[in-house]
Amino acid sequence: MTTQTYPIIDCSLNLGPVPRRFSALQKLNYLKFAKPIWLRRNPSDLLNTLFDHRESLWEHGQVVWGHVLQTHNKMYKSGSRDRPGQILFSLCEQCQEHPSELYGIAKRLSELRSEAGNNQGSEIVESIDSESTRVYGLKVPDEFSPNLTSMISSTLFVRRYLPERRICRPLMPIIVNPQPPHVAMVLPEKYWPKELLLWWRD
Repeated sequence: MTTQTYPIIDCSLNLGPVPRRFSALQKLNYLKFAKPIWLRRNPSDLLNTLFDHRESLWEHGQVVWGHVLQTHNKMYKSGSRDRPGQILFSLCEQCQEHPSELYGIAKRLSELRSEAGNNQGSEIVESIDSESTRVYGLKVPDEFSPNLTSMISSTLFVRRYLPERRICRPLMPIIVNPQPPHVAMVLPEKYWPKELLLWWRD
């Protein structure tokens, strides 16, 4: 796609205006994704925050572009297990018009990880490097995101929400709680327009 502005608008239109209302059947069959066994066994894991705010996320969440920062390599391959990770996003309209901004920010953050002793983004680096660190709406320092306000949130990559049930590209539509905590999820593929599905699978 030469431009990805309109697909994100189509995603938002497909999901519907806030406040959204879903039937009990919709919630049970599609929107209510299961909590992994390992997370149920760890009530202190802050990824539970995502599940605590799941209903409000569907009802009031904002559809924006997101960029994968960190997750297990197996999410890029076929499989059955959902896995946690970190996703980069911005609520700014500018980013929805020019999602390529996220690529640049992600690249700078990736370079930061390899710079030993750099304190300027130490919290950011920890959130990216560790699979157990959880953050919600962690602001990216202006040094790495000079053109817009961007944030990082922990998430669970739910395979059945992804076309092909795996990550094919780092850029994807997500739904984010616009108010703290900024919990975020991949937007289920049933709300993706055809153009976006073709781009993802290409």
